[in-house]
Amino acid sequence: MAAAQWPETPFIPKQAQPKSAELFESIIGNTSEVVAQHILTSQLPPIQPNSVIHDNGCGTLQVTSQLFTSLSPSISSTLTIHATDSNTHQITASSTKAHTHNWPIQTTPMKAQDLTFPSSTFDLSFTNFVIMGLDPATRPLAAQHLYRTLKPGGTAVVVTWAFMPHDIPLKKAHFATRSKDQGKKLRIQWGDELLLESMLRDFYKEGGFEEGKIEINPFELWHEVKDLRAWAEGLWSFLGDTETGWSEEDEERWEEAVEVVIREVEKGEDVYVRNEDGKGGRLKFVAWVGLATK
Repeated sequence: MAAAQWPETPFIPKQAQPKSAELFESIIGNTSEVVAQHILTSQLPPIQPNSVIHDNGCGTLQVTSQLFTSLSPSISSTLTIHATDSNTHQITASSTKAHTHNWPIQTTPMKAQDLTFPSSTFDLSFTNFVIMGLDPATRPLAAQHLYRTLKPGGTAVVVTWAFMPHDIPLKKAHFATRSKDQGKKLRIQWGDELLLESMLRDFYKEGGFEEGKIEINPFELWHEVKDLRAWAEGLWSFLGDTETGWSEEDEERWEEAVEVVIREVEKGEDVYVRNEDGKGGRLKFVAWVGLATK
């Protein structure tokens, strides 16, 4: 699961936590791993020995880690796995994780829109929670490279979000606390048409996949949050800045923005289930899981 690039901004509110792979993981929890496990155990046929696999937009190896967890060593030891991501911070974290676990993975900084692998390289390709963060103008290039690098008969797994519990709360906090910057967009736009099944289906078709070889299904999962306030503060730190960065008003109204996020999340009775301690709870996510064959 790739995180967007983390650009330097002239001003950063004193309350903002540094953008990092660790902060990103604290927001999404193990949602990507849960989806990957679901795909590997319930959606895909058994992975064959000596398969060549691409973790495209690998994040911090959420998908790849599930490959080694779900497969027997007799299979996983024969695999060739390439993990790529446009974010060098994520690649550094991935390389460290692979070394720690002694996983035979090749990690390389590389954009999904500009894959440099030869054509017909991979038997299986995963692109989980990546395409929503791509520039719409270059998103078709990512689809074309995905198709090009897949072997005939190979499978392309692409996953997007159908519902995220923080989408509307983030937008409401943005409009409630920015008197001057309301005309600006949040730096990362992950809602609206990007949540539609048709967006994922069109992505496959733009790459060259045939309609009859595309299958897309929803998958619901829940993320446990021990402290909703801490989660909201991390969320606003990572995703709350605008397309031009932070402003001094953001520092002045930081707590107000966090309160809006908390209040809006708690409004959704079918989205947030509070724990008995009242401090944390479970957040509902829904993913679109796509599988297409070349």
